[in-house]
Amino acid sequence: MKKRTCFLLTCIFSIFIIVIAGCLVLGILASRQSEDNRAENKVSEQDTDYEAPSMSDINLDIPSIQIESINNSNINSPTASQVQVNEVLLARDTFRLLESTNWSGDKDDSLPISIGDYDGSKLADYIANQDNKKNLLTIPAGIENVFSSTTSAKEIRSLMILSRQEYLAYLEAKGVNQKYIEEIDSNVLPEDPTRIEYYPENDPDAAPTSVGGYNIDENGEIDYSQVNLSLYAVDVFNQAENVFDSRILGTPSGDNDQDYWEKCRNIAVRQLMYHEMTHVLQRAYVNENVSEEHKSDKSAYVYADKTMADIDDQYFWEWGNSSIIAKSNNRQVSQESQADGISFEILVNVYDMSREQKAALWDHMFGRLANTRAALDEIRQLVESNWPDFSPDESGSLIGDVMRDYNKDGETTLVSLTNRMGAFPAYVGYMNPMEPDDTYLFWEFLEE
Repeated sequence: MKKRTCFLLTCIFSIFIIVIAGCLVLGILASRQSEDNRAENKVSEQDTDYEAPSMSDINLDIPSIQIESINNSNINSPTASQVQVNEVLLARDTFRLLESTNWSGDKDDSLPISIGDYDGSKLADYIANQDNKKNLLTIPAGIENVFSSTTSAKEIRSLMILSRQEYLAYLEAKGVNQKYIEEIDSNVLPEDPTRIEYYPENDPDAAPTSVGGYNIDENGEIDYSQVNLSLYAVDVFNQAENVFDSRILGTPSGDNDQDYWEKCRNIAVRQLMYHEMTHVLQRAYVNENVSEEHKSDKSAYVYADKTMADIDDQYFWEWGNSSIIAKSNNRQVSQESQADGISFEILVNVYDMSREQKAALWDHMFGRLANTRAALDEIRQLVESNWPDFSPDESGSLIGDVMRDYNKDGETTLVSLTNRMGAFPAYVGYMNPMEPDDTYLFWEFLEE
């Protein structure tokens, strides 16, 4: 009996590891397919109530961070246009339809709906909107040199190294336990230009900006206690465009104002670096709370005594009431929520932004996601109320089976959208950044 019990536990744990590994991949993909690292087709209207968080006009002064203040209360920032994340809207449409059916909520049972049950005009809009995205992910010719020239690539690489230093200085100023800072500096991501790379190609299909395991030898063995950081030109452009549109730097002389775009670009590089450095910090925390036996494992957090997912659970979902799946998915939620919220805090502090600038930048980085956030919240409510044992991130293949009937004349966009639904845990984190009033939980947690 003891052998059988051990065998079953081993099987369950193995499945857990496989699920987590898969979710990690999807989470990386989500950073490219969702909000803050990618342009989305913009829509003009906001159809949901949205209240921005309160902003302080007090900034942390860190003498070792030498960035010229941009503080200006007299700005004229337009309201951010909403973005349209089609896979989320398609999933919401599906669960709305399912609510009036007798579907069991079993992931092995096909959906009792057909393509004809959907609003055809909405499906056509999702296809057209998705087809237009590649154009939005290409850096315009008039400013391409700001992101992709030899000179700009060199400037950005230098700024990436500097941003890493600024991040660590900010951690020290906030009283983060020195052991986590030292773990970053000596192991997770030392100041090594070969491990902090910028890719200046103007390619909308480039890999996503991310941190990934470090190849420790020529045989491809990876030590996941260490990372490489990769930043891509189109991601910098996308974030720089948010800064440009927010007008926190005043009014540009025109759409191709090179000096203005360079300033936007530098803010964007810092935001992306602070975001990824928060993921580096999350890994450093795991390294310090796991045994040496598992420290280099990809899923070391499974064995860790505690992780930074313990900080704040207000955005967590039930995910089908499976403790294993929920723990893995909610870890992704917390990782992305923290990375966006903390990167925003550091960014607005080091640039000494005014309350008005902070509010404008928040709106253009996160307020533009209000419609998508509302759609995700509706998905959660529909699923947890009607099919509590079903996890929404497992809906892709089921909805994909229905969408295949729309594949007219080789049209496969809707099916491709369903392939992204497995990344919904990361999406929830992106759509719910840790707000300024909550970041104290983050810093208090890291003092010990």
